[in-house]
Amino acid sequence: MAFAEINGFAMHYEDTGQGDPIILQPGWISTGDAWAGIVPGLAGSYRCIVLETRGTGQSERVAGGHTIVQFADDLIALADHLSIDRFTIVGHSMGGVIATEVAAKVPQRVERLVYVASTADASYVPNEIWNMLLGLSDAIADGDKEAAKGFMMGITARREGVPFDLIAEAAVACSPEFIRDSIRSCAKFSPSRPPSAIETPALVIGGSADAFLGASLATHAALPNATLHVFNRASHLLNVDVPVETAAAIDDFMQNGIVSAEMLMAG
Repeated sequence: MAFAEINGFAMHYEDTGQGDPIILQPGWISTGDAWAGIVPGLAGSYRCIVLETRGTGQSERVAGGHTIVQFADDLIALADHLSIDRFTIVGHSMGGVIATEVAAKVPQRVERLVYVASTADASYVPNEIWNMLLGLSDAIADGDKEAAKGFMMGITARREGVPFDLIAEAAVACSPEFIRDSIRSCAKFSPSRPPSAIETPALVIGGSADAFLGASLATHAALPNATLHVFNRASHLLNVDVPVETAAAIDDFMQNGIVSAEMLMAG
């Protein structure tokens, strides 16, 4: 367990493994525990830094700053604190939006991007999904654990052995400001540089049964140097549905980079 004073709050993070650094950014109403099934498949070859966003997990609750831009600044500040110059970012859901903004702001420092059931731009996600999430945020911010549990079950293909009660408890334990403000920021966010201008090599991982799949496909199409991996019979919580397989896909990308139709046809 480690903490760093980052932009006026104490950020909790875990730092395991050795090798090229990977910073893992959780998504909305999620904590560092979301990566528990993925880090073991990576920490044998890479340095894995799992952070907890302000207002979540063991990180300090603070007033204000629950925006995508601030979360991106917090991630960069953590890298500075750890004296990490270049790094890969793996972002789940809202974490991918944060990762995109980091790459837009400091492209020289981001070696690779990995989108896990995510999007590079809020506009790729249908408005009805954002409206559902915005409405849900009020219930979860008010401590409705059943609403949080129902939501988590609705975005997970796997049922057996999944601790949905614990996942829901972690969700409602996030600060109300984080729960409400972060999703409002995310729903209207476009990065400071358009995805088409972000040349960082990227892996886009999606689930065939994820409501965000269209946004994942749009992200793959928009980024100029991206490769795509879609899991069958998996939904939004790929870290729950296919954690071992997701880690393997990330490792393959770290080792071999992108592959695209254009590359293959060019010989």
